[in-house]
Amino acid sequence: MKNCNKNIKSLLIFTGLLLITNFLFAQNKLTKYFLSYNDFIQDNYVDFNRINKKSFYKAIYTSKQLNSLLKIDSKGMLIEKKTFEYNKTGSLLQTKTYDKSEHLISKTTYYPTKIQKELVKKITGQSWKLFDKDYYTITTYDTSGNSLNHKIFSAQGNEIGSVYYEYDTAGNLNRETWFKGLNQILLEYFVFDFSPTDSIQTVEQYDHNDSLISKIKIKIPE
Repeated sequence: MKNCNKNIKSLLIFTGLLLITNFLFAQNKLTKYFLSYNDFIQDNYVDFNRINKKSFYKAIYTSKQLNSLLKIDSKGMLIEKKTFEYNKTGSLLQTKTYDKSEHLISKTTYYPTKIQKELVKKITGQSWKLFDKDYYTITTYDTSGNSLNHKIFSAQGNEIGSVYYEYDTAGNLNRETWFKGLNQILLEYFVFDFSPTDSIQTVEQYDHNDSLISKIKIKIPE
């Protein structure tokens, strides 16, 4: 009997804590509705009753930070979804954009990545240190989730370089091309050839004059 009472007491405590947690989460969550993207930028939100079969934007905030932005048509169907991720100090790390089927179509990254570091070094001769906020990268994807390109911009919005990818019909990477600037001045490119019979990947690196720099063969684990 004592064990039964103890279990009931533990269950009540757990239920109470769960209710408090849900209450606090609900207090930190806010949803706003906008009739246009410009209204969203200016924070001119409206009551949901004013939507009345119109296309609109739905913004969801958690702890006063924008968590997601949904673009919805007049029939209430999702057109596009954008999510926002932050670090512990509240600085924006990245945004992701999804289509109506919630397939990832693009990502904007505001923290240093390997691609960003390598491209900035090729162009400027300097590495992007971890504390730098001088660049951001927009990556686009195909419907299979493969990266189509990375475009790197300065904080002022000027495109400083890009990396493009080409695939065969089976989804294998064929070519990787690195460019400088908005006019896409060729820096170098890589050609990939995969042999399924022996699982060998051949990688050839060429400079901007189409001269072969290196050639390696890699055994891909089966």
